[in-house]
Amino acid sequence: MSRLDGFAPGQPDPGSSKKLTVMERIFNICKTYAMSKDSCAEASAYLASKFLIRSDVKDLYMGAFFDWACELHSNLQEEEKIHYGVLAAVAAVLKHGKRDDLLQFAPKLLEWVTNQNYKQHKAMLVRKYGVKIVQRIGLTFLRPRVASWRYTRGSRSLAVTLGGVVAAGDTEPLTIPVDDDDQDIPQEVEDVVELLLCSLRDDDTVVRWSAAKGIGRIGARLPALAAADVCECVLGLFTDNERETAWHGGCMALAELGESSFISESNHCCLNKLINSQWVFCTSS
Repeated sequence: MSRLDGFAPGQPDPGSSKKLTVMERIFNICKTYAMSKDSCAEASAYLASKFLIRSDVKDLYMGAFFDWACELHSNLQEEEKIHYGVLAAVAAVLKHGKRDDLLQFAPKLLEWVTNQNYKQHKAMLVRKYGVKIVQRIGLTFLRPRVASWRYTRGSRSLAVTLGGVVAAGDTEPLTIPVDDDDQDIPQEVEDVVELLLCSLRDDDTVVRWSAAKGIGRIGARLPALAAADVCECVLGLFTDNERETAWHGGCMALAELGESSFISESNHCCLNKLINSQWVFCTSS
């Protein structure tokens, strides 16, 4: 058994007499099969997500891999030059990598994916992986936290839980903790949220679903006021001039926020009014 950084006998580097290390060989395999057009691309993305985040590999090859991916896809509008496996690999590395390791690459990756205007691309996979990359970049800018302001189920009534009123059978009054988090929100997070809100209007369900999950995950790491603003923006999708895709994307985003108890009391009141108004509309029509 040779070490991971040991030399592989009989494997010279093309064009030179230098022998490749095991690290270099695996890195080249990741890049080679990420550009394939078959299922090997998915396997390469998985390999890259496990290989590049290793403590003995990340400093040597993670930045080089991101640079290679950005240079390879400098223009996503040229459809014949798109390699979906490379986009999947970037998304997978951002998913499994540690925040401290990825933070230095996040601004460049966000600028790259934003300049490609992936939202208007006709290929569904480009929009899908674009949303995944954007949401995971947004999560990189925000440190993981347990939001103290989210509601807890003190009783079977959501209104009672949010209002802090003692229900029948409750022995202790419900208290809503004060959010004392003074975390600074980078400007890039606002750009990420805006991109995800736009993707909630996408024509494909899988893209809208990825955007909704991104909204829910980012909302979980925001302070109470910022998360309430995000929820309010989602509620803004439910207007008569929006298409049914925007309504569907908004419903999925609210479901993701509600699943983790990140809909504030003020947004809950607006949501009740929205549901009641649409119920009246449906019953009257």
